[in-house]
Amino acid sequence: MAKAKKTVDAAEAAVIENVVEVSENETKKAPAKKAPAKKTTTKSKEPTITAFIQYAGRELSMSDIVDSIKNVEDTEIKTLDLYIKPEEMAVYYVVNGDALGKKIDF
Repeated sequence: MAKAKKTVDAAEAAVIENVVEVSENETKKAPAKKAPAKKTTTKSKEPTITAFIQYAGRELSMSDIVDSIKNVEDTEIKTLDLYIKPEEMAVYYVVNGDALGKKIDF
């Protein structure tokens, strides 16, 4: 019976060795990297709006007005109020509620 015990112990030792080798190999492998989850946002699509002011044979687009005001103002524009006076060929504006300016080049 003692011989049977040693044979089982040798078989157990071989199994244990294999388990240790497998677990060591698994820990050496780099963990699989998961791709970052894509963020899906449901933004309501705003329409693209293009506005033009036409007066006395001249035309000025809203984007031209806004671009020229951005070039003049050194601050970040959070709000922009426009007062367009075609009879004066002028555009008055208020930036962020306090900066008042006048743009004339209709």
